[in-house]
Amino acid sequence: MPPRKRARASTSFDTPVPSKLTVHGGDADTFRESMGQLWSEGLLCDATVIVEGRHFTAHRLVLAASSAYMKCAFSTGMSEGSSATITLGELGAAVFEACLEWMYKGCATLDEELLPDLLQAASRLQMVP
Repeated sequence: MPPRKRARASTSFDTPVPSKLTVHGGDADTFRESMGQLWSEGLLCDATVIVEGRHFTAHRLVLAASSAYMKCAFSTGMSEGSSATITLGELGAAVFEACLEWMYKGCATLDEELLPDLLQAASRLQMVP
């Protein structure tokens, strides 16, 4: 009878399974602050919104991300979206200014009596909660 071969010791060379890694490069508040700073300095603004004769400059990206109405206006063939200028006739300038402040800063300050108008404007602009 031939000698038995010895069983090789089983060595487990487990190939490491790559795990998912989440990298955080800052928070949303830092990004929002940066966008707000650009807006307050009037840098890289590529849109104008006219309300009650006042011209508000802003970033189309911020407007579209904050308002479904603006997103539609800038991304489809709506007449308002054909250029970087939109005229809003049904809103007050102070109310739209508060909407812009909220879009860029996440908070807004306005006179208390304008709150119903602000809520109506937010609804009309389909602003993200």
